[in-house]
Amino acid sequence: LAASYNIAGATCNKSATGDLFPNFDIDFSSANYSCSGSIAAAGQIGSIAVTPNAVGSVRVQMWNLAAVATDFSFSIQCFGDQ
Repeated sequence: LAASYNIAGATCNKSATGDLFPNFDIDFSSANYSCSGSIAAAGQIGSIAVTPNAVGSVRVQMWNLAAVATDFSFSIQCFGDQ
């Protein structure tokens, strides 16, 4: 974790390769918030899906160009009422 704003702790809960659940320090008021993300390191090319999971966490899934789940460096932004 290079920098965090409202992400709890230095690591994310990891479900599997390329499947992470960062937890928020301050929960959103409901699960109706929006998020976006991007692969964040030079030379890393793939896809990322960022899905609100609950009021206190978000799900981040990543795949390489061959559609294989992969751990990439990434950035996410989430917007909503807290």
